[in-house]
Amino acid sequence: MRKIYLSIITLCTFYVSTAQTSEADKNAALQLVISHRAALGISAEDLGNIAISSSYIDKSAGSIRIVYLQKSYQGIPVHNKIQSMAFKDDRLIANSGRMEDIPAISKVSSIVPALSAESAIHAALSNRHLVATQPAILLNSKDNGHTLEFNNMGISRENITTQLMWVPTDNGQNINLAWQVYIVPTTSSDYWLVRIDGNTGNTLGVTNLTVYDSWDKAKESRSNYIYPNVADQTNAVAPALFDFMSSRSAKTSSPSIVNGAVTSL
Repeated sequence: MRKIYLSIITLCTFYVSTAQTSEADKNAALQLVISHRAALGISAEDLGNIAISSSYIDKSAGSIRIVYLQKSYQGIPVHNKIQSMAFKDDRLIANSGRMEDIPAISKVSSIVPALSAESAIHAALSNRHLVATQPAILLNSKDNGHTLEFNNMGISRENITTQLMWVPTDNGQNINLAWQVYIVPTTSSDYWLVRIDGNTGNTLGVTNLTVYDSWDKAKESRSNYIYPNVADQTNAVAPALFDFMSSRSAKTSSPSIVNGAVTSL
């Protein structure tokens, strides 16, 4: 069956898109956001808790600047909270809508997880019924240790990556510090993102970035489809929101409606 491999900006491109965005692009994007923050629904306080996740000029669409804002707290991104927008000649021409507030985020007492990234990887592998044939070896650390790259552990087609993030629950009334683990098993064509609670080791959510082209099969598997700024919903199809393709193809893609990802909770 034909499969479509998608880059989902709300889930796995926090570190990828950031690496591809120059400081000049980030600064230009930030100035535009500040200039239009009233129209974007961004308060002065919000400015301290957002980051430019990605920004680039789409020349194929008439030199439109595409900007993605990632909601964060204490330098750690919040799962599924991204606001996308487009500017033309310094004018705001499109906006995905204001990111919702998360009441529980102000109650956070610690940004240090009790669970190590390596332990989170093993918990994620266990959740996906995968068995590593090699020990975890740390290869790279960035974002103050919040994003860590490990070897493939003999089970993944790509290096396994972990990233700290906040995962809201109960409509934002609670929030969990979690490790999001990225695994591409050698035994299947799946691209997994597994969110492991940073304190308990429990699985908070699983997303498969491989989307099958059979709509009936998707419905039968009780899948969720995730779009920017839409919270995880069980057995629901979220409405399409304004978005532009990003990640590896960011600089060559034209504006388009965001695609979905199969997810389970």
